[in-house]
Amino acid sequence: PDVDHLDLDLPSVQDAMVDLQGRMAGVVNADFDDVISHCTRNVEVVAYFLALLELARWGILRVHQEQMDGTIEIEYDAEAADRRFDTMVEKGDR
Repeated sequence: PDVDHLDLDLPSVQDAMVDLQGRMAGVVNADFDDVISHCTRNVEVVAYFLALLELARWGILRVHQEQMDGTIEIEYDAEAADRRFDTMVEKGDR
């Protein structure tokens, strides 16, 4: 089958996580639309959304949305980020 129409240059979710955490550390509070304003492709938005979900699962970001179609508000938790980083460093020392 012809796959020329597929966008195979997929963004990295891990890179999006690093960028998103860095952006949020600088502003602490933001909404998702502001965070993805630099994205030019839908697949980039998807990567950032998956990054958001993973960082929220780790407790580094808190996510809130009043209504199903409302703005996604994001809050950065520096203490949780530090704890996560310390845990990663400890595991790497073994």
